[in-house]
Amino acid sequence: MVFTREEVKQKCRTIVGILNNFPDFDNFNQVDEKLNKPVLFKRNPENLHAEVEPIKVPVGHLGLLVEIQFGVIIGEKIDKYDKDEFPNKVDGYVLVLSFTTRESKYESQDKAFALVSEFDSNIAISDIIPADAIPKPDALVIWNRLDGVEIQRATLKDMRHTVAETIEFISKYTLLEPGDIVLCGPAKEPHYAKVGQKLEAGIEDEIRFEVMVGKALEFSTELHDVTADRRFSVEGELVPEPEHIPV
Repeated sequence: MVFTREEVKQKCRTIVGILNNFPDFDNFNQVDEKLNKPVLFKRNPENLHAEVEPIKVPVGHLGLLVEIQFGVIIGEKIDKYDKDEFPNKVDGYVLVLSFTTRESKYESQDKAFALVSEFDSNIAISDIIPADAIPKPDALVIWNRLDGVEIQRATLKDMRHTVAETIEFISKYTLLEPGDIVLCGPAKEPHYAKVGQKLEAGIEDEIRFEVMVGKALEFSTELHDVTADRRFSVEGELVPEPEHIPV
């Protein structure tokens, strides 16, 4: 049985991935070390948005850097994984939009994982696609659009590590349990999405969803899952972007 978004939110204890899995990422200086080896990173599962909820822009900002990633939902406990087992122990696949503030930078704060400053609701996921519905995930194409203009597109076959190899590699460094999310890494550098702009992301021919961020002061934010056709909106307030951060 495939997990729902709500079940992933409840179960997830680890969100981990390979930061430089796509060659395109090498040209983007958002990590404090040379990308001559796989750089593992973690995101805080407490900030996971598994419901159809708003993406909350932190106080002091009028926008966020956004990147699209392909995610794997773990279905069974994994201590050490053999890529030849794939797709055993995989519950399904998910599209992920991850957000950071403009000044954020991945830093190697411990020996194994790079970390980045986080905030509430900075990871949004689509509905989960059952693993058996996609027998060859490495052939998938993921994309991200900002106000209708494509800002990211990647074919998973271009990754340095296949989906199976990514799970195998990460399992050498951390225990993976049901509901955990393995990220295959961003294809390109993040793009800045301002308040009032619309993000639309998808797995080609499989699933797509939209994120709307409202105008300043009104702060009406909406995440619309096109596949499920569900909507949620909230009202709040934003303050102006600090002068030292260009908009």
